[in-house]
Amino acid sequence: MDSVRRSKVSAEDQEARLEAREQIASRDWEEIEQEAAGMDRAKETGPDHQRGHIFVGSFDSPAGKSDKPAKSPRSGEIVAGMLSAVLGMAALTASHWWSAADPAHANLFFMYLSSWLPEGLRIGPYGGKELTALTVWLGSWLLLFLMLKWFELRLIPWIYVFSIAVMILLVLLWPPVYHKIYGWPT
Repeated sequence: MDSVRRSKVSAEDQEARLEAREQIASRDWEEIEQEAAGMDRAKETGPDHQRGHIFVGSFDSPAGKSDKPAKSPRSGEIVAGMLSAVLGMAALTASHWWSAADPAHANLFFMYLSSWLPEGLRIGPYGGKELTALTVWLGSWLLLFLMLKWFELRLIPWIYVFSIAVMILLVLLWPPVYHKIYGWPT
C-alpha cells in the first residue's frame, strides 16, 4: 500500500516538475530582456547608483550573468608562476654545480650569503644556494607576472614545458649525472 502511495506522490511530483519546466522553457527571450531592463532601471535609481557605484555585469546570457567576469585570472599569471619555479630550480642547480666545480670560490660566496640568514652559518654554503634560488624565484615571479598578467596563453603546452624542465633539472642535480658531465669518477 505504501509503495502505491509513494508512486502516486512521485508521479504527481514529476508532473508538477514537468509543468514548471515547460513554463520556464516557454518564457520568451523578450520577457527576460524586459525583466533585465527593469532590474537595470532599479539599479540606476537605487542608493548604490547615487553613491557612484557602477553596476558590473550584464543580462546578455540566459543565466542572467555576464559572459566575462569583471576580473578573471589570466593564464599568463599561471605560466608566470610555473616559469618562475623552473627558474628558481635552475638557479639552485647552477649554484650547486658551481659549488661542486669550484668549491674554493663558490663556497666562500655561498657562506657569505648564508650569513644573512638566521643561523645560516650552521648549515654552511647550502643556505647561500637556497637564498640564491629563493631570490631568483621571487624576482622572476614578480617580473614574469607583470609581463604576462594580461595574456591568455594555452596552458597545456606550458604544463608540458614545466614538467619536462623540472624532470631535467632534478636529473641534473643527481650526483652521478653531473660527475659524468664534469668527467669525474662516479
